Amino acid sequence: METKPIELSNKTIGEVLKELQNRLRSEDCYPEEYFDTPPSTDLERKFPEYRWIACYPSTGVIEGHYILIEVVNLKGTREIALFGVTYKGFDYAAKAAMACAKHLGA
Repeated sequence: METKPIELSNKTIGEVLKELQNRLRSEDCYPEEYFDTPPSTDLERKFPEYRWIACYPSTGVIEGHYILIEVVNLKGTREIALFGVTYKGFDYAAKAAMACAKHLGA
């Protein structure tokens, strides 16, 4: 599914999260455990202006694989993170991370 990256400047973190969740479901790579932000994240806050966004898979410490998204703001500080957990293997996590990267223009 090739689409143009979304425009982030006028969206909240919650809106971007919902869009990513929908994208992962539509591409059949939504992590079965969860895909969310840390509990302390204000979902109503505007998505930050950023220097870069990174989306990547990572092998879990005990089991499973993570889908990680990091947003680094213009000051170079990690501003927000989104993450998911899957037990369907590294390739599945990589597919989800790639879908997120395409959606965000990372």
